[in-house]
Amino acid sequence: MAITIRTVEGVTILVIKSRILTGPGTAEIQTTVRAALHNRDKKILLNMGDVNVIDSDCMGQLVASFVAARNRGAALKLLNLTKSVNQVMNTTKLLTVFESFDDEATALQSFSES
Repeated sequence: MAITIRTVEGVTILVIKSRILTGPGTAEIQTTVRAALHNRDKKILLNMGDVNVIDSDCMGQLVASFVAARNRGAALKLLNLTKSVNQVMNTTKLLTVFESFDDEATALQSFSES
């Protein structure tokens, strides 16, 4: 897995480059989010457009990252969930926790509204 980082309009966008996110290797998500929080980033957008498969380890990393962000007064939102990931997130009710967006412009705008 690789994560690229870019900033747009004050929002830190983490782009996950991996088709499958399973097992302990998904800890890189939480590590990268925590590094962004350490840098005092308050608006974090996790672009999962390339991810087709996630498992419980990945979901746990996402939840831990969300909690870490919230505890630091930051917001963590999701972008470009593929159909299969969206189904998993919906089935597990995680979409009631995370804000999720289909396009970057709308996601970026949501940070200025909150």
